[in-house]
Amino acid sequence: MSERGLVIGEGNGIGFSSTENKLILENVKRILLTKRGERVKELEFGSSVKEYLFMPEINIDDVLLEVKNSIERCEPRVKVTEATLEYSQDEEFKVKITLQKLTDNTTISTEIGL
Repeated sequence: MSERGLVIGEGNGIGFSSTENKLILENVKRILLTKRGERVKELEFGSSVKEYLFMPEINIDDVLLEVKNSIERCEPRVKVTEATLEYSQDEEFKVKITLQKLTDNTTISTEIGL
């Protein structure tokens, strides 16, 4: 089954995904960059990852657990198999995520700047 959906930032702005994997990765990005409660009628969509990042005492395990729980709650086609958090020299947090698609057990990975 091939699914198509809108994706943002592919060359000329907004386009359609060419594969289900690209659509899943775009959904994961939307989940992590949307604050939970921000969407009307979908109050459970999104994550609280950014709130964790700006706490005085960051607990990396809590951030990664929020990443995992948010993705698995909002994107039922995947399971998070690995997530790591990095802080770069340009003062940006990046989360690297490895996902397992539940339909065919393939693995896909992404890196998202927070």
